[in-house]
Amino acid sequence: MQWVSSLSEIKPGQVISIDGKTIRGAKQHSKKSLIHMVSAWANANNMVLGQVKTDVKSNEITAIPKLLDVLEIEKTIISIDAMGTQKNIAEVFEKQIHSHWGIENKLHWILDVAFGEDASRKRKDNAVQNFSILNKIALNLLKNEKTAKLGVKGKRLKAGWDNQYLLKVLKL
Repeated sequence: MQWVSSLSEIKPGQVISIDGKTIRGAKQHSKKSLIHMVSAWANANNMVLGQVKTDVKSNEITAIPKLLDVLEIEKTIISIDAMGTQKNIAEVFEKQIHSHWGIENKLHWILDVAFGEDASRKRKDNAVQNFSILNKIALNLLKNEKTAKLGVKGKRLKAGWDNQYLLKVLKL
């Protein structure tokens, strides 16, 4: 978490969206083994702050407290979709619902389109979770590299072709 904190300052009052995403390509044939990851997304920074994998026979409600425990997000506004809340908590978060769509549009969609996460067929041991973390680290780095006027997918390709640009993305 210190590494992520060093990349971007989270300011008081900033909106942090918490949401889960099923990595559909990780399902093994005839088994209920879908991997579900819960992520924290800093809307203003376009950055994933952390993620946790839900337990096998559980859901976001049990994973969210684990994620919140490791994040340094004091004095921020937390937005959670209806899956992660109880009815009375949902009413409190209702005002922040529009900011919550940042995690859907700026994180989940990009992971599916630019990284092909749902099409991935990784299934062995912790491969799904490990690659999900690597994808989010790469996304954080690419989103924060401002010199190339390209989308995330284009920046990924450029980093693969151009070692100088790769070093710039990695801030080395």
